[in-house]
Amino acid sequence: MASADGGYIPYGRLPEGFVDRLRDPFRPARPRPAATVALLRLREGFGERLPDAEGPNLRGDAESFPDDVEILLVRRSRSAGFVPGAYVFPGGRVDPADASPRLLARVRSGDVAHVEERLAPSRGVERPMAYWLAAVRETFEETGILLAENDSGPMPTAAENDELDAIRRELMARKLTMAEALERLDARIGLSRVVYLARWVTPEAEPRRYDTRFFAAWVSAGTKAVIDTREMTDAVWLSPGEALRRQADGELPMVFPTVHTLESLAAGRSVKTRLAAMAAGPAPTFLPKLTLERDGVRMEL
Repeated sequence: MASADGGYIPYGRLPEGFVDRLRDPFRPARPRPAATVALLRLREGFGERLPDAEGPNLRGDAESFPDDVEILLVRRSRSAGFVPGAYVFPGGRVDPADASPRLLARVRSGDVAHVEERLAPSRGVERPMAYWLAAVRETFEETGILLAENDSGPMPTAAENDELDAIRRELMARKLTMAEALERLDARIGLSRVVYLARWVTPEAEPRRYDTRFFAAWVSAGTKAVIDTREMTDAVWLSPGEALRRQADGELPMVFPTVHTLESLAAGRSVKTRLAAMAAGPAPTFLPKLTLERDGVRMEL
């Protein structure tokens, strides 16, 4: 199991084909920009508070224990080009349109300069905000959960609103852009809706590499996901601890960044306090090095 100073995963707990790709001769590929979001909700029956008026939208009681929180994991199809069969957080590549002025105009007023400074520029991305906006777009496409709001409050999900689901399908079919979708819904993205956690760069041994920004966002208790069946085969809401237990038992194949993030969220007494500390501090950058051992793969950060 991965940890902050390194980790080890037996071959049987890794996604199918992961080790074969590491054994192939390679020439390091240039990482592609990507974004992913750990969606969190309080388990039903525990209760819920409305978003804070100021500061990060860390919904939930300040002293909620990790087992009172559920996190969404989606399983990539076996035909996926990257980590097929793995349970991951929703996410995907950054598109050029994620930095368009039209989409940036749908961001609620806030300290965009501070956000972009925290994200830091990287090769192939016109504006650092593109990572943030790609995270929102990919989450909507892959789960039907839109991290935005209008004058009435947070948007409903595609699972409970037919109009939103129809717009999501048009977006996935590239019949409209994210900016057009938000305009049609008269919705805006709030900077406090999403918290930036870390940056992970795929190890050089992987033939397909990504420069991925990891985010977290709270959603309402009972929120349901509608997966993109072209890329996903399953979606489960589990506490970080239960997800790690199932990964250790070989039920949920995962890769190191997912395991590491789950461990970070499972640590400590309060998930809300933990996330607030991660949001306030410097976001770490991880470039793992993978080593094949007799029975598994070891990661060094």
